[in-house]
Amino acid sequence: AVLRALRSPAPVPGRFDLPGGEALPFEEMARRCLAVAAPGSRLLTLPGPVFRLAVALAGRAGAPGEGVLARLRQDQAYDAGPLQAALGLRSRPFHPAASDLARAAAAQQD
Repeated sequence: AVLRALRSPAPVPGRFDLPGGEALPFEEMARRCLAVAAPGSRLLTLPGPVFRLAVALAGRAGAPGEGVLARLRQDQAYDAGPLQAALGLRSRPFHPAASDLARAAAAQQD
């Protein structure tokens, strides 16, 4: 979307949300990523207090607070209509490839 806006012959006025191609619950998004990153593995969902305890026992600093866990339980959906109308974009469904995950991991290390 950003590249299309930059390549547009005329300025594209406005501010736009950049939603994904489909609204997914967090667990489904995590399952799809896990299927690519670790085929054959399963996603284990823990209650918030159990998850925080597991993080603490693993010695990880910065265990997520209740606000973070609450947001993960809520769908974060945004309207793609204005962006699609302004730039003629059609979003694609979320089906990550191994190269997507490798690129994201490399970006986090920078």
